[in-house]
Amino acid sequence: MNKNNLIRDLKRYQLERYQCNGRLKWVSIAAVLTGMYSVYMFLFELNDGFGIAFVGALITGGLIFYFIQLMDMRSKITQELDCICLKLFGKIYSLSSNEIININLE
Repeated sequence: MNKNNLIRDLKRYQLERYQCNGRLKWVSIAAVLTGMYSVYMFLFELNDGFGIAFVGALITGGLIFYFIQLMDMRSKITQELDCICLKLFGKIYSLSSNEIININLE
């Protein structure tokens, strides 16, 4: 593979990893908030809260499932970044930050 193609792929995967990290942050915040709300409704609103607590628990479960999928996607992206950095610099992605910053397109 051509060096310019590897650099282009490196930049694309870095952007995908950055976007995935942002989604992970917001999904984890949403899962914690809906989980706390479900627990509150279940414990303190005994008469009216069971249905809402159940729906909140379903939403929390869905968010946790999505969180796991995002973690898997991020690990696959990191593997691709490791492969590209090994070809370009001879190091894995986490050790190649100085080389990535100083990269030149020829």
